[in-house]
Amino acid sequence: MDRFDLVDLPLVGLGASSGGYFVSAFAKSFLKFDAVVLMIAEGRFQSIYTDTVYPPVLFVHMPKDEIRAQRIGRIIPLLRKADIEADEIQCRELKITDKFFSKRIPYVDVETSGKLKQLLVRSGFVDKKLFLKMDGRDMDIDDALNGKENEELVATLSSQDRNWKHHVREELNVAYAYHEFTSIPSRKIIAWIESHVTMPFNATIENSDAR
Repeated sequence: MDRFDLVDLPLVGLGASSGGYFVSAFAKSFLKFDAVVLMIAEGRFQSIYTDTVYPPVLFVHMPKDEIRAQRIGRIIPLLRKADIEADEIQCRELKITDKFFSKRIPYVDVETSGKLKQLLVRSGFVDKKLFLKMDGRDMDIDDALNGKENEELVATLSSQDRNWKHHVREELNVAYAYHEFTSIPSRKIIAWIESHVTMPFNATIENSDAR
């Protein structure tokens, strides 16, 4: 920060899962953050007291993870009691519609996306309301793809990207909304950060040597 003349700019920390624990701990020790965002993590706040100087905290979590949600629900009032601003954004589960995958994976078109959705329905992974019954990590995608009726679907996806199964599974993890990185609330996160930091006068990227 000294090297690139950034010391006057706001410093914001964002960490997900174990990264959230690191960020919350760093904010208590050697880094002076203007705000911190903890995603799918309750952080480490055992040593927060009423005289603690700590930046505003935003928890971004998935309430289906009930234990973590309960911990965050207990931590927020304690932080506020210590005059530390604390807010939350809850990320809910998503429906598996015909366009679910085409909206999220660049090389998947609407037709292929619809076929993937039908595969999940036939395999019993989706309920009547189009929500997933289980975490994507627990799905046997390979077993569901067995059979000649799925050969064209597999060939189409394989021709686009050899890692397509991984991409599909990651999106399913987000849809199940238990414990997964997600960019869905990015606009809300950025808006919250912008409301808690103060930019110095005439601070722009053109004024910095950092490229």
